[in-house]
Amino acid sequence: FGVWNHEAGPDFAEAAVSFDEGAAERGHIELDPDARDWERHGHATNENYNGVVLHVFLDRGDAEFFTRTKEHRHIPQVLLDPSALEEPPVPQPGS
Repeated sequence: FGVWNHEAGPDFAEAAVSFDEGAAERGHIELDPDARDWERHGHATNENYNGVVLHVFLDRGDAEFFTRTKEHRHIPQVLLDPSALEEPPVPQPGS
């Protein structure tokens, strides 16, 4: 899954993702609560996010949205449904 980045920039580095049994693509993964956060947080114009190969989010809102880099390279998206997880995505108080 990669190395968790505790500094500014994409959330995970040195990850590898593969789609439709294709070759693995190496790069960064960005996690956001909402798909629209990619634009809201300025990732589309920030060169530190040019190496992102996957954008994962928990909510997409009503409008269709796409993720792109500063060079307008399309980044695949994954909508993660937290209710489908066996454990919460973040530690919960008292657990």
